[in-house]
Amino acid sequence: MASSLVTRQMPEFKIDAYDPKIGKYTIVSSDEYKGKWTAICFYPGDFTFV
Repeated sequence: MASSLVTRQMPEFKIDAYDPKIGKYTIVSSDEYKGKWTAICFYPGDFTFV
């Protein structure tokens, strides 16, 4: 069972992510969320075999 990381500092990351507002991929990084309360969820793409 996975545990929650509430109140822990987010690890640094930089990743490509699809932005539906502009219709293309952009780079998202942890620097954009410093100093803000944030919930980040990572999951494999749809239709992948786990």
